[in-house]
Amino acid sequence: MSLPAKGRRYHHGDLREALIVGAIGQVEVVGLEHLSLRCIATEVGVSPSAAYHHFADKDALLAAVALDGVEKLNISMSAAMAAVPPGIGASAQTQAQARATAAGLAYVTFAVDHPNLFRLAFSGHCPRRSPNGDRERNPLIDELFDDLVATGVIPENLREGSEEVMWSTVHGMATLVLEGIFEFSDVPTYLAALARMMRLRD
Repeated sequence: MSLPAKGRRYHHGDLREALIVGAIGQVEVVGLEHLSLRCIATEVGVSPSAAYHHFADKDALLAAVALDGVEKLNISMSAAMAAVPPGIGASAQTQAQARATAAGLAYVTFAVDHPNLFRLAFSGHCPRRSPNGDRERNPLIDELFDDLVATGVIPENLREGSEEVMWSTVHGMATLVLEGIFEFSDVPTYLAALARMMRLRD
C-alpha cells in the first residue's frame, strides 16, 4: 500500500524533525502519557516502521522532544533578555538585573504557555548528565551569570551555588503557578524580590 501524498514529501533528512514536531503537538494537547509514536507516524503520513527507523521507542522520541523543549525555553529567555531596552542613565548593575528578571519572567511565561512541554523538558526523559557524570550546564544561564558577575551584581566569590539556587527558585515559581498555588500576575513581584536579594552581600 502506498503512503498518503503528504507522507511521501518527507525524505530521509527531515522525517526525524517532522516526527519531533508532531510529537510536540501531541504533548501540548494530550500530555506525554497519551503520546503514541504509531499515531504520530500516521499523522505525519509515514508508516510506523519508518518512524521506528529514527526512534527506537517512545522514550527515545520523548527524549528528543524534551531537548527541543529546553531549546525553545532558552530561545524565549534569550529573546526576553535582548529586548530589555538600554536604560538612560541606568547603571550596568541595573541593566544586568533587568535582563535577569526578564529571563525569569520568560521562564515562567513559557511554563504557563506550554505546560506539558515544560514538564517534559524537566522530566527524567531529558538527559541531565554528561558521560563523565557531571550535570549538563545551560550555556544561557552561564552567560546570564557571567553578566551578573561582570557588572558586580554578584561577587565572583559568591557565584558558586548561586546559579543553582536562583534557577531552582524561578523553576519553583513556574511549578507553583502551574499547580494553581501562585498567581501568574504575582510573578513580577516575586522576581523583584529575588532581584533585591541578589544585591545582598555575605
